[in-house]
Amino acid sequence: MTHRDADESPDHHHHQLRNAVSLGPLRPAQQPPDRTGHFDSLPLTRPASAPPPATTKVRVRVSTETPSVDPDAAPDAGCDRLRRRARRALLLVAFLAGDVQDGVGPFLGVFLQEHGWNPGLRGTVFTVGLCVCMCMCVRKRLLLVIFSLLVGLAQGLNLLGTHPALIFSTQMVSAVAGSSMGPLLVCLTLGIAAPSPPPPPPSSPPRPTSRWLRHGRRRTSTAAAAAVADHSFHGLNGRVQAANHAGIMVSAGLAAGLGTRFGLRSVFWLVLVSCFLAAASVLLLLPERAIDHAAARGAPVPPPPSPSAAAARPAPPPGEDPPSPPPSASVAALLFGNRPLLVIGTTVFFFHLGNAALLPLYGQALVAAGVADPAGTTGLTVLIAQAVMIPVSVLTAWWAQGGSDYWPLLASYVVLPVRAGIAGLLSRRGWGVWPVQVLDGLGAGMQGVAVQGAVSTLMRGTGRVNVALGVAGGISRGTGAAVSALLAGWVAESRGYASALYLLGLFPFVSQVLWLWQGKTMRPALSLGPARGPEEDEMGEGRRGMGEPRP
Repeated sequence: MTHRDADESPDHHHHQLRNAVSLGPLRPAQQPPDRTGHFDSLPLTRPASAPPPATTKVRVRVSTETPSVDPDAAPDAGCDRLRRRARRALLLVAFLAGDVQDGVGPFLGVFLQEHGWNPGLRGTVFTVGLCVCMCMCVRKRLLLVIFSLLVGLAQGLNLLGTHPALIFSTQMVSAVAGSSMGPLLVCLTLGIAAPSPPPPPPSSPPRPTSRWLRHGRRRTSTAAAAAVADHSFHGLNGRVQAANHAGIMVSAGLAAGLGTRFGLRSVFWLVLVSCFLAAASVLLLLPERAIDHAAARGAPVPPPPSPSAAAARPAPPPGEDPPSPPPSASVAALLFGNRPLLVIGTTVFFFHLGNAALLPLYGQALVAAGVADPAGTTGLTVLIAQAVMIPVSVLTAWWAQGGSDYWPLLASYVVLPVRAGIAGLLSRRGWGVWPVQVLDGLGAGMQGVAVQGAVSTLMRGTGRVNVALGVAGGISRGTGAAVSALLAGWVAESRGYASALYLLGLFPFVSQVLWLWQGKTMRPALSLGPARGPEEDEMGEGRRGMGEPRP
């Protein structure tokens, strides 16, 4: 038998088949071309077989699905809890920031009066703080801490002596830091508050229905809107201002008691402790993640893109950046090109020109007449006013949510002249502190909430709310308050306290005349509803963002 015949024998074929079968599992199986990349799912003991054709696609599906869980449920719940915590912390910070924002307030005037300072020199001290140092900073929590510590240290240094250089320096630092606390709290409120619901679309005229049915529908819609607007900016800002006034009221009561029992020096220690507590509450309780910094400066919040809009949007060419948004308007255009903002700033200036020095001057008049205790009466004036401001702040926010901040501002301009006239008539009557300070709570309480709401409404979507608050709430208010203290102090020294109080009551009339004269411009500009075409054209750039083209 030849060698070829031996190879073709049945035994030889059986031997080769046995070897092929037994050694098959030990050979590395040739992996087919897999386009999915899942090689881990192939069995390790694959039998030897011919590889699949090149045209055959082998796809191995590996189950990686997890149990059905809504991906948005947990983040939304966590975000809601974070915002609730931030809102509570903001109310606590506003409560403790009362002393930080106002310092020792009217107690400093009485303290300097006891050390021989005349009214004119006391008024010059308050003129130094004419600066707003907060504009558009992301580190708002850090700014709150820094300003709180600066006010505390500045007021603590007053305990070292009453040298004019020391008093001027500490009051300059305290005025700059304290005047920035208000805009900072407003910006944090904007960043923490829920976005305002969009205005309802215009509908056709309703069909005539019964009065009871219309009342039921109105009540249902009002309850639904209240649930949404409870945490909007106007609602939250009203509660923040109420908490701030409550903190000032509590600190004033403590200051009056401590000043009567231990002297006026204890008031400075109280302010020092309050400032450090405010700084600690910001660091420990207010979470940074809960602050939307874009909303805090009034920038427009873009809606989430829909899948169809994302698919229809063309992608940028390779190597090119996506188009950048148009540049915002300059600060000069914001200041001089926005007529409603100029009206607000001017009327706020004249309001504080008559209001800022009225309370300290009235307290000093009562002390000079010998009808009041220095610390006790000064603390009582603050206590009455802040107690009235607490409900007034909440009611003013509710009033503004119903339509506009125009009417609360006008009411505040009307109340102030009445208050100044009563203060001049009762400058030698100790019981006059009650009507004077009740009117102070009405006027200043409405003014504090309405100005912030008006500026935020006017500048929504522009990203310039901080700058506008610095103009209307910082420069106008600070300048008016400084000139008021300077002017009233020198008039009180030369003509007496009653003449100075009467003079302060004349300035709010300018605010009334200007506000009523610009009513056609201000009412639609401050409306919370949709803008109207003809009125918008008459008022210029009121409702539109600065730098936006006319439709």
